Amino acid sequence: MRDHILLVQALQHKATRENAEWYATFLDFAKAYDRVDQKFQFDVMAKMNIGLDFLRWVQLLYTKPEVQLLINARLSALVPLVRFYIEPLGAMLRTAPELGNPMDDGSSLTGVFFADDSTVLSNSLESADHQVTTIVGTFCAASGAALNMSKCTTLALNNNEVPKGRPSAPSIVLAASGEPIKFLGIYVGHNLAADYQAQLTNDNYLGAYAKWMC
Repeated sequence: MRDHILLVQALQHKATRENAEWYATFLDFAKAYDRVDQKFQFDVMAKMNIGLDFLRWVQLLYTKPEVQLLINARLSALVPLVRFYIEPLGAMLRTAPELGNPMDDGSSLTGVFFADDSTVLSNSLESADHQVTTIVGTFCAASGAALNMSKCTTLALNNNEVPKGRPSAPSIVLAASGEPIKFLGIYVGHNLAADYQAQLTNDNYLGAYAKWMC
C-alpha cells in the first residue's frame, strides 16, 4: 500500500518536472469483484494454464464457502469468504501501453491495483476516456463488474496544468485544483498543500482530545 501511494506521488513529481500531460483515474466499482460472475473467474484461470486439480479446489471454495474465526477462545458467527480477481483488467490495460505513462526505460505504466482499489494511468484525457469506456467497459461486460461513473475521479498529475476537461473525453471528470482525493487511506490531489494530510490528522486528534477533556 505504501509503495502504491509513493508511486502516485512520484508520478506527480515527474509529470510536473517534465510538464507532461499525465492523469490518474480512480475507479469506483458499483459491484465488488467478489460478487461478479464466477464463470469468468474460472475461464480466466483456465486461460492462464492453471492446473485442473487446483482449479477444482477453487471451484469447491465457491460452493457457498463460510468460515468461523477463533477469537479469544470463542468461535465467531459464520463469515462468508470473498474473492478478488483484478489481474485480467491489469492485463487488458497493459495491451495498450501507448495510452499509459511512459517511463525512462521505455516501459509504460497503465494501472495501479491494490485489493479492490483500481487506478488507471493515462498520458492524455483522450487516452483516459478510451481506457475507462472501452477497456474497463469490456472488462465489466465480461466479468459482471459495474463502474459507478459518477464517482470515478481523474487527477491531473502535472501540477503546472490547470485541470480542465475536453469534449473529446466526455467520460472523464477532473478533480479541481486543491481538491483532496482519498487514495488507499491517504489524500492526494492537484497542488494539494504538502501538509494537508498532517494537518487533517492533527485537527482530528485535537477534536477528539477536546472531547476527552470534557
